[in-house]
Amino acid sequence: MKKILYSFGALVLLSSLLVISSCSKVVVVDGHVAKVTEVYTSGGVPSTTVTSYTYDTYGRQILSTPNTGLPTSTVYTSYTSVNQITGTSLLTYSLDAGLATHDNSGTGYAYDNNGYLVYERSGSNSTLTNTIVNGNQTASVLNQIVDTVYYTYSYLPQTSYWNYGINFLGKQNKNLVSSEIVKVGVAGTAVVYNYAYVYDGQGRVTQMTITGGGITDAYTYVYTN
Repeated sequence: MKKILYSFGALVLLSSLLVISSCSKVVVVDGHVAKVTEVYTSGGVPSTTVTSYTYDTYGRQILSTPNTGLPTSTVYTSYTSVNQITGTSLLTYSLDAGLATHDNSGTGYAYDNNGYLVYERSGSNSTLTNTIVNGNQTASVLNQIVDTVYYTYSYLPQTSYWNYGINFLGKQNKNLVSSEIVKVGVAGTAVVYNYAYVYDGQGRVTQMTITGGGITDAYTYVYTN
């Protein structure tokens, strides 16, 4: 998402095929993202990144291909481990009941009883603690060696249908973010980021724009179906 110290959006995006009932009409929504185009503008200078995603027959992400770097492939050896390969770099996740408990970089993960990521420890360098309320991550605290970053999120009533097939890192937020407040240190200045969306006929987001802190981050989404 935004180019800040931590982005929840890269963390935990999970959903299955969802069925929405509207009066007597039933619409089947497939939230698997096939391609994301991001235009990040700071200081009036735009930078564009296009990333494509490929899934297996179970809807799990097996390939992420950015136009600015090496592709990342994901190999599900079983429901007890997952390998992610970027160039010559290998990241192996150990799973318990389908959720990552730790990886070979020294990062550990913990979840609540509903399968949402609530704690992440990156070696001895940093920890991330998430607060989950009604299926949404409402606050996060990132403790680092040099500072602590606080995140606060507000949500829209609209359901989030994004699915990137990385279910082993926990459930995604139930709703779409409406705003995010980021503050570095207790006495730091709060920066507010506002979110705006455009939807397709199935209620999926086709465009998302984040503004605040002197940046504009615009995303365009294409789905597999």
